[in-house]
Amino acid sequence: MLRIRAGHGRVAWLLALVLMAASLVVVSTPETAQAATVTTGVTAQMNGHTGTAGGNDNSNCIRFTPRDGTSNRTTWVPAGTEAVAAHGYSGSCPTNLNRDTQSAIGVTPSSVTSVTDGTPFLLSTIKHYNNPVTVASSFFAGTLGIRLSGFDSAPDLNFSYELWETSNSRPCAIPEAPTTRPVTTGSISARPSPVAS
Repeated sequence: MLRIRAGHGRVAWLLALVLMAASLVVVSTPETAQAATVTTGVTAQMNGHTGTAGGNDNSNCIRFTPRDGTSNRTTWVPAGTEAVAAHGYSGSCPTNLNRDTQSAIGVTPSSVTSVTDGTPFLLSTIKHYNNPVTVASSFFAGTLGIRLSGFDSAPDLNFSYELWETSNSRPCAIPEAPTTRPVTTGSISARPSPVAS
């Protein structure tokens, strides 16, 4: 009998030790990670718009608004303002850019003020003013710049574009749709995507 009691005592002591140890273990559920929200702003610029298949900037009537001094680009514009690059003319080359008589490309930055990590958001809208024009070149190229504020640096996303100035007669020859390649700077990646307005 002694042995049985001694065995029970050891078991009881061992059970008490296990319960004490279990009370020291803190069980917690991990918190769900919250996506970071970044305060930001978007500005945009049209840069280097030029004919690539004939003529020069003068004969192709290249114009920018708002122009950055005498350079071949616009200033960086804020939300609600359109940066525009144009070419060609109807009648004669205008002194200042004219959306009604030139073929033009405009970019307007979005008015976004904060973004959540992992959530898509609108950077800008792009508009083409398709007017019949006289030009020396049938292809025009340039860079559409988007700048984001609120990050460690002000990342610039630069999208190269090419515009084919067709004859504005029917049928209009349309080449295959170009692929959209992502533009990456640092940890930010953007991909052009058509959006219906």
